[in-house]
Amino acid sequence: MLEYTGKNEVAWWKKVEAAMFAGLHRPEFRQLIMEMLMVTAIVLERNPEIKFQNTTDIDAVVGDAINEYKKDKQTDESADEISEFCNLPSEILVQYMVRSVVQSLLKGSVSVTANDTCTVS
Repeated sequence: MLEYTGKNEVAWWKKVEAAMFAGLHRPEFRQLIMEMLMVTAIVLERNPEIKFQNTTDIDAVVGDAINEYKKDKQTDESADEISEFCNLPSEILVQYMVRSVVQSLLKGSVSVTANDTCTVS
């Protein structure tokens, strides 16, 4: 993949990665953040009438997904819940992520725009 990337694109990606992921030291959490951004993008693409109204803390959205998993599973507090959450089958992991994204949207950080072309008769 890198052979198709120009040197300016690689430099741009390194700047983005340094800015976004500088404080994340656990690779598992970095991966969860990336996956949560992808899940959020898919939810918003499939629902173009929904837009985030305020800044949304993706770390908190990931934390909410992990907390939902802990609540459902009732795990031991001493367990490493991030690693355990990362080891879930992908379809279950995505379910928790989507649930967390939808909950964050319903908390009021979203605005729904009227779509004149969509009517119910």
